[in-house]
Amino acid sequence: MWGRTARAKGLLVVGLALAGCGAGTASPSTSDLDEVTWHLRSGVVDGVAVNPLDGSRLSLRVDGDAAGGEVGCNQFGMSWDGEGSQISVGEIAVSLIACGQEADPAELPFLEGLSRVSEGVRDGARLTLSGPDVELVFTR
Repeated sequence: MWGRTARAKGLLVVGLALAGCGAGTASPSTSDLDEVTWHLRSGVVDGVAVNPLDGSRLSLRVDGDAAGGEVGCNQFGMSWDGEGSQISVGEIAVSLIACGQEADPAELPFLEGLSRVSEGVRDGARLTLSGPDVELVFTR
């Protein structure tokens, strides 16, 4: 369904924190996040800024025990499990479509960052995923 398994900097293992709607800071809740699309706004991976280009498609969407999203003109998917603010990670698969356009330089750092996510916190319409040397900030 998601295409061939991607290998970027080795096997990508992706963990996702999932957050819901509502005000205030809270641990992610799986039931609150279903069918909400989160768009990457900024991030830091290994001390390097990850800022998507204007019009770039770097997103995350949750559907039950699976999550996925867009990385440029490709899609990715993975399994996930979260309890409170803790996240366990699953293998990521990415479609490998030749896009006919130059890739956003944030795409690979975005996927690498997702591979190390171990915690998530939401604050209203803002979701912050973090892990070792990673912080990714999304909005709805």
